[in-house]
Amino acid sequence: MCGRKAIATRQRGISLPGGTSYANCPREPSPAGLLQVTQCRSGTATVPGFTLIELLVVISIIAVLMAVLLPVTQRARSHARTVTCRSNLRQWALATIAYAGEHNGKAPWFWFGHANGGTFLLESYVSDRERLNLCPAATRPLPRQDSFTFSIVDGDKSHAWWLDYDGDGTRYSPTTSSYAFNGWVENWAEPPGSLVHPVPKDEMPLWRDHVAKHWRTLDVPGAYSIPLVADSASGTLNPYDADSPPTYEGDVFLVSPVALYAEWRNTMKHVCMDRHNAGVNMAFLDASTRKVDLKESWTLRWHREYDTAGIWTRAGGVSQEDWPTWMRRFKEY
Repeated sequence: MCGRKAIATRQRGISLPGGTSYANCPREPSPAGLLQVTQCRSGTATVPGFTLIELLVVISIIAVLMAVLLPVTQRARSHARTVTCRSNLRQWALATIAYAGEHNGKAPWFWFGHANGGTFLLESYVSDRERLNLCPAATRPLPRQDSFTFSIVDGDKSHAWWLDYDGDGTRYSPTTSSYAFNGWVENWAEPPGSLVHPVPKDEMPLWRDHVAKHWRTLDVPGAYSIPLVADSASGTLNPYDADSPPTYEGDVFLVSPVALYAEWRNTMKHVCMDRHNAGVNMAFLDASTRKVDLKESWTLRWHREYDTAGIWTRAGGVSQEDWPTWMRRFKEY
């Protein structure tokens, strides 16, 4: 018994004559793509399987699909991290604008970790400070390397930075973040005695020069070109136009200040990293956000006296050979 009769027999759950089961009958595709029994005999029937060549073809097709889909998936995940990061930065920018609106247009104090400054000062303007402190591409800090009460652990493109000044939270609170505010935006126009450390008399000229560079307010022309908060490998961010680039990827070594109110030098290193496709994300004084390429950071208006055509820009005469080897492949600005 073969053909349609065999199929009908299977549907009724009836065995074939002679004790031959329908399952033992060989099948071949019908013109409509259905399997039909072509031969039924007493005993077992041979069912054709895959050949080695057919298996290799299937495996090859799967490998090609994986090779095509994996990069697409990785790009999609990277894009999702970038979007979330910019959303975080925009929330901090809007919080800063809200604070300034309630304080006669003055910018807040951005000392990360201080109980009265940084994101702690803006906490009432956002929904979740700890979540907004972290870029999805850098959520965990590197391990601590010491056991001192005062501790700062810098991060890198894939790690957040960590800070704990005094451990008891009376003046400073432990902070983990992937971002830093532009320190030059801070409102540093208060009398010297109101600061954390009174300014020594012999450093007053240096202090006045330092204060002159600060924006102190958000209501300034060209706010779209002034960084407010950015991806950063540390909480310190007071760039100068002559700051040197990192000698290697992940280099965050700074030059110590010569006086109490002289800023740490080379903090441009903190934003010069490949965290988001050859650059970092930034939010500006107008709350706009975008990606900033590695070498583009030297062309932004970080403070009032910043030279956007400094020595590390094309306008300032920099050449590809002037950059560290690892940065030479990136776009010039």
